[in-house]
Amino acid sequence: MERAFQTALWLLRPEVVFILGDIFDEGKWSSAEDWEDDVRRFQQIFRHPSDTELIVLVGNHDIGFHYEMNWDKLRRFEKVFNASSARIITKKGVNFLLVNSVAMHGDGCPICQAVENELFQLSEALNCSMQVHIIIIIIVMKKYKHMQRNTHNCKQCFKSTQTKAMGC
Repeated sequence: MERAFQTALWLLRPEVVFILGDIFDEGKWSSAEDWEDDVRRFQQIFRHPSDTELIVLVGNHDIGFHYEMNWDKLRRFEKVFNASSARIITKKGVNFLLVNSVAMHGDGCPICQAVENELFQLSEALNCSMQVHIIIIIIVMKKYKHMQRNTHNCKQCFKSTQTKAMGC
């Protein structure tokens, strides 16, 4: 994996790289010592030039599936990777919505509620910004593929002066 990643960096010279979770195989069970070893190994494998930004999303193998995750595992991951469970990163005018999809179970657990609140706040901020006549592009980045309903009406989400990808 290290060779493949380094070769891709060398050939493509990307400005940003997204890793969509599951960077550890057993992060959900790791002791503090094992976690530190895994982080060091990750940093070695995915080392990158300072002009390439590496953005990492959390996956179920990093903190556990919904009923296995807890605040300690989540905070440990977020601290190491300077991440939060819901955030927007803008690169060259493109908004990337990054979501901890492990916490999208919708059962009202404290972690799910916190992520839903973060998403609501981000949605409010985007809705305010959409009232200006500019184009806003949103790309949703998450680990799990969730099925989409009513995709036949998706064209209604797009207007000539703005792009709205959320809610489709």
